[in-house]
Amino acid sequence: MNQTESFASCVDEYLISLRVERGLAANTIAAYGRDIGQYLEFLDGREPDMNLVEDWVSNLRVANISRSSAARKIASIRGLHRFLVAEGFRENDPTLLLETPRLGEPLPKALSVDDAIALVEVPDISTLKGRRDSALLEFLYGTGARVSEATGLDLTHVDLEDAIAIVTGKGAKQRMVPLGTKAVLALSRWLPDRLDLVKRDQRGDPLFTSVRGRRI
Repeated sequence: MNQTESFASCVDEYLISLRVERGLAANTIAAYGRDIGQYLEFLDGREPDMNLVEDWVSNLRVANISRSSAARKIASIRGLHRFLVAEGFRENDPTLLLETPRLGEPLPKALSVDDAIALVEVPDISTLKGRRDSALLEFLYGTGARVSEATGLDLTHVDLEDAIAIVTGKGAKQRMVPLGTKAVLALSRWLPDRLDLVKRDQRGDPLFTSVRGRRI
């Protein structure tokens, strides 16, 4: 068995871990599987290293795919390599220095850019509620998610290290959204407060809570 065949044999274990540990929906896991399959086709039996990964990312840039799809594909491969190292299948992670591409920051059509910036700067981050509201507004501003999608997030749906979130939209369809620097910073400020507030006896593990620890 060559190195890439051995590499490919670990993919199923990774996808199982996404279902069991991250609780991702079947269609999201299927999308990850397709992304990884395309990655393995690109490798074509070659041992994955940083140069090959960079070539693969370059191919994504010139391909006729959306930036959100490219971001998901990169996150899929980064997650796979991190899993392989964590589980002892690999010693090195060739995606370690990759950056997830940032999406633009879509705004509601009724707001000007100045109005939107003013809105996200309203919360007083010296207070607990202000840090919560700042994290929520920065998330909405940076991802274009609906309020209901943001308030439906659980902690496991957000990965600040990779700067991504899994959002569940209409019809229970999930999508991956990259997080901007300001959203990551605001969420990092909120998480210690959230940990003190959240009530573990409720359903799920909500990212955004009221001051009583309940999902907002």
